[in-house]
Amino acid sequence: MKTARARRLAAWLTAGDRVRAVILIATIALQLCAIGWDLPCSSSWENDAVAPRSMFPGVSENLTPGHGFRYPLLHPLAMMLLCLPVLLPAALRAPSLTMAALRPAMLAVPVMTTCAVLTRLLAVAMGVVTLAAAGRIAERLGGRTAARWAVLLAATNIALGYYGRTANLDGPALMWTALALERLYTVVERGDARDYRAFGLLAAAAVATKDQAYAGFVLMAPLALVLVPLLRPAALAAGRQHWRRLGGAAWRAALVYGLLSGALLNPKGFVVRLRTLTGPASQDYHAYVRGAAGVLANALDIAEAERQFFWIAPLVALGWAGVVLALVRRRSDPVATDGAADGVLPRWQRLLPILTGLGAVVGFALVVGRADPRFVLPLGFALSIHGGLALARAAAFARGRVPAALAAAVAVAIVVLAATGPVSLVLTQWGDARHEMERALEALPAGTVIETYGPLAYQPHFERAAARGLQLHRVGPEAIGGRDPVSGGVDLLGAVGDAPQRRPDGFLITGGYARAFDPPPAGFGHALPTVAVRTQSEDRTRTMVTSALAGRLPGFHTALRAEPRFPFAVPPSVGSFAAALGLHPREIHWSTGLPIWLIVADQRRPGAAP
Repeated sequence: MKTARARRLAAWLTAGDRVRAVILIATIALQLCAIGWDLPCSSSWENDAVAPRSMFPGVSENLTPGHGFRYPLLHPLAMMLLCLPVLLPAALRAPSLTMAALRPAMLAVPVMTTCAVLTRLLAVAMGVVTLAAAGRIAERLGGRTAARWAVLLAATNIALGYYGRTANLDGPALMWTALALERLYTVVERGDARDYRAFGLLAAAAVATKDQAYAGFVLMAPLALVLVPLLRPAALAAGRQHWRRLGGAAWRAALVYGLLSGALLNPKGFVVRLRTLTGPASQDYHAYVRGAAGVLANALDIAEAERQFFWIAPLVALGWAGVVLALVRRRSDPVATDGAADGVLPRWQRLLPILTGLGAVVGFALVVGRADPRFVLPLGFALSIHGGLALARAAAFARGRVPAALAAAVAVAIVVLAATGPVSLVLTQWGDARHEMERALEALPAGTVIETYGPLAYQPHFERAAARGLQLHRVGPEAIGGRDPVSGGVDLLGAVGDAPQRRPDGFLITGGYARAFDPPPAGFGHALPTVAVRTQSEDRTRTMVTSALAGRLPGFHTALRAEPRFPFAVPPSVGSFAAALGLHPREIHWSTGLPIWLIVADQRRPGAAP
């Protein structure tokens, strides 16, 4: 039975195509190389990740009447259930079942490390399903060659690769969206009631994973399920049964969403989350002026993000070329689509992938004024499909016109260029600057007092240095009871700008924390987000941080500036060429590719840091 299920799963993932199987296996291998980049750990370096720590409030806050968590219930609950075999023994080993005893037992490095591994393996599995869905959709639209290229482009998309192995919710939400899109084609072609229900349930799961996933459906679903049936009633296989089946699927989807998101279990908490999402969680980070200039600047930044976080510019252009082909290609086109059972599908069906991607842009990113790659992840998924279709079209055109050896060389070059981005990101994670800083902290004499500031996701791990006698203080104005506790140190209440008066032996300034005090100059259509305005108003902290980084803080100097780098030296003679190809350290989501500084006092206590 298990063998039969495994075979069915393999058949679904690869459609019996060995090339796609090789791509998926290579992707899994690369993902596994990166999931241990910050391990062992008690807290993750994955910014905004739910695991290993935030899954606890993700479940409890969603189920506590009147309380709200920043994300829906579904994925934090799935993570908790996955980690129960680790969490339950840890709880039983605690001295008592009080929160004071359970917290350190649960947050112990071995427990959190195991949870991090389990949840990242879940992310890898969901990411592989997303790649397979891209291949299946591309095969419907353009045949087996298109499917192969689509899977390759999706696998080498930098943002899809990163969120396909982290405990963030963006990757899982995209998986449910991709599966819903693939099922939508079945709704159109077959029209069974169970297909409508499956589409609705998959869409509900996407939004119950992360609220912003709704945007992927705002263009795609109304076109296929409302506009086309109104204008062309015979375009969908269900015919006159369409509206009844759509209505039945809609109420079931709403019910499932209410359960999976926690909205029906905690209605007041659901309202709290919506108010937070539409208020401070989005408006405080709006980075553009209101009006046409801001929208244009936002769109231009998203276009630039495609080059930074999807692929190098020529491959991005290929994706958009595929969109153009979807618009202009005729159903009577003489160029064959290998393996596509019904030839060229109607234009509106060919446009469903890009409408999913553009929905994320116009339905969310432009609304909240953000250009982060995670908010336009469906666009990267869509361009993978359209890029695959464009490459398949080019291959069909070149067949018989271009020497086979030249065509093979071009294909190899595309694969290499596509792979530089994700490989660079993995190498950046291996050479993260925090590893060098951890070694520096471990080398400090016992009793050295070091302060640090800001979120744990920006910090190195302090446990090994603490075992050697380092005294780590994480100082901030936030209430200690509301903080995620630092492991290997203590949390203290205090003003960051008063560090010179406290006279520690030194302090850390992380790249993520420093960036908040040195925002880029506002260009055309840009505005300083509210959260940045508040940060800039902290005059003493801003002065202390900027002075320390510039080497102008009296009584202190920079002992170490650790930079992100590859774990091996790149010869200068090839460094510029490699960077032009996309092989260079990568920064994404304020998680990777950032520097970190160790600032030490000129006059130290006896036996303290040199």
